[in-house]
Amino acid sequence: MQEGAGLPLNLEEGNAATHAASAATVFATPDKCEEEHLAPHANILLSALCDLLKSGKQSIQEEALTSVACVAKVIEADFGRYYDHFMPGIKGILSRSADTREARALSARAIECMGLIAESVGMAKFGKDAEAAMQMIIKLQSAGLSDDDPRAPQLMQCSVRICKCVGAGFAVCLPQVVPPLMRALAEKVDYSVTDVEEGEGAGAGDSKMDSVVIGIRGIGDKRISLNTGVIDDKLMACNLLREYATVLRAKFLPFVDATAKAMIQHVDFKFFEGVRSSAAMTLAALLRCATEGLRHAGKDQSYAQQLLQSSMQVLLKRMQHEMKTESESDTVACFAEAIKTVLEVCYRSGSDDIEHEPTRPAVLRLPDAMIGPTLQLLCGCAGASVQRRLAAMQEARESMGALFDESAIEAIEEDLEVEEELMIEIIDALGYIIKTHKESAMPMFDRTFGPLLTKILRGTDMPNTLVWNAVCAFDDVVEHCGAASHKYVSVCGPKMIEGIDSKDRFVRQAAIYGVGQIAEKVPAYFGNVCANALGRLVKTLQRPDAKDEDNLSATENAVGAIGRICAHHGARADVPVQTLLPMWLSFLPIRDDMIEAYIVHRQLCTLVSGKNSMLLGPNNARLPQVLKVMCEILVEELADEPTRKTIAGLVISMKSAVSAQVLQGIVQSSAARPKHHQKMRALLGV
Repeated sequence: MQEGAGLPLNLEEGNAATHAASAATVFATPDKCEEEHLAPHANILLSALCDLLKSGKQSIQEEALTSVACVAKVIEADFGRYYDHFMPGIKGILSRSADTREARALSARAIECMGLIAESVGMAKFGKDAEAAMQMIIKLQSAGLSDDDPRAPQLMQCSVRICKCVGAGFAVCLPQVVPPLMRALAEKVDYSVTDVEEGEGAGAGDSKMDSVVIGIRGIGDKRISLNTGVIDDKLMACNLLREYATVLRAKFLPFVDATAKAMIQHVDFKFFEGVRSSAAMTLAALLRCATEGLRHAGKDQSYAQQLLQSSMQVLLKRMQHEMKTESESDTVACFAEAIKTVLEVCYRSGSDDIEHEPTRPAVLRLPDAMIGPTLQLLCGCAGASVQRRLAAMQEARESMGALFDESAIEAIEEDLEVEEELMIEIIDALGYIIKTHKESAMPMFDRTFGPLLTKILRGTDMPNTLVWNAVCAFDDVVEHCGAASHKYVSVCGPKMIEGIDSKDRFVRQAAIYGVGQIAEKVPAYFGNVCANALGRLVKTLQRPDAKDEDNLSATENAVGAIGRICAHHGARADVPVQTLLPMWLSFLPIRDDMIEAYIVHRQLCTLVSGKNSMLLGPNNARLPQVLKVMCEILVEELADEPTRKTIAGLVISMKSAVSAQVLQGIVQSSAARPKHHQKMRALLGV
């Protein structure tokens, strides 16, 4: 840090220094200031703030600490190079006695700053101070801070941020940090309804009480007073408990039962939809803690199954209530998201991997008796959302007349963004039911979503977002539901093939994936449309912008679809495998769509293991290219573990067939990041 660098102010002038630090906070406000805008000024700004922290004047130090915290949050990991300049001073403030109101206020700012820095720089930098920070948390929480102590709320937020940084090691602090949050949830919300003439009424002097006068027909004016401070505390408690559960997962198991009971009660919290929504999302996180914790402990899933049923019952009931009372779509979307997340936990319950497609069967499943009610509610919600969107479109079409064009449709879709988000959550929830329950879910699908999605695909002038929703749903149905799905192929198949050329990148990607699934799962139908579909897919790969960011997902799915066509229809005269496989290889490895990557790279293994001549070329001419792709897959971990083991064996046998010069060229020409090149050299022995 530059010695003496700072803001153009006299540090002895307290007011000016305080205002300067406050201005720095405004400039570096997280969520408003972009890292790229702040980074060029970080050095001089942090130098000035470092000087301000040494001033000894509390008001200046408080503002400087807040500014430092904001800068850390904006520049994140880059704050690591300033870490050693600030953390000793922050620790020094926290080590002092806080027996005065002013000292507690400064300590609160230091606690906030420490948490934000820890979250920004990560364990690699914060690790040396993590143990001391956790001991500080345990000590302060054990001391029982009073409600008016400014350190109390900051300590709660700081604890979660350090938890995110430290990870599983933070579990030792849970016995101290969870009880205050549970007490906040147990607090009753005081409220009163009085005549205006009675004055402010109960709680008039309480800063947490808010009042409003409402005129009620036939009754007159009434003053409604509500303890909004307790509501805020409840919302914070729900949010923080969800953060702990999300980060610690299996380690949070000892606290799941008590927390879940509190959340189930707050799903029906009558005073604020924000608390209801947060409690709903926390239930989903707790379910993951339960199933993983029990699995790690070698116990059966009976408790997790009970929690699943009780959670789904309360979520479905509340979502239905929100729909009947015509709550805002974003509130309904929160409950749809919570239900989706619960269903996702079930789908992934066989392992701890929450990023890739599961390779182990689920150990947690929605009871068959609940599939019907769940799909009925979700479909009812989806149908109502579709009607609202189409009605808005029709109203605009009638009012705008000739001015109603694609740009008008896009503008309306932006206004209906909440409806779009709601539909995405519902379609994802449906997808997890389909993936988990497969053909057994089809009878209820046929009675609920089947007709709705068919209507969307057969409709005219449907918004692209709805077409995308429907195609995504049928992608899952075709992929996972076997022969029971074939009756829908005549509906979704033509739309998917047409969608390969869609201008909308989301429709294009989903359509291409679906075409690949139909090629594999419904070969009899695909045989009739193979030439049409294949021609469009090849054009997708031949686009000049095929690898641009907006098109990459569709391109990688086209690679996967062509691979499936070669595998399942390669004997057909209209499938030129000898041309398609070299093109297919030229797009490997797949790096963006990991679901497709795992499938395609597994197919590559099969072809190489079988010494496929159309892939390897005459006299194994494409062997170096194949070897380079396989090395990149290994060093970048672009395949599942069994596939990587197979590839490692193939690389050992293949590298002996090429010269050292060729091996060196493979490393030099690799598109892998430079940090992976050393691993490639070790792999190839060059």
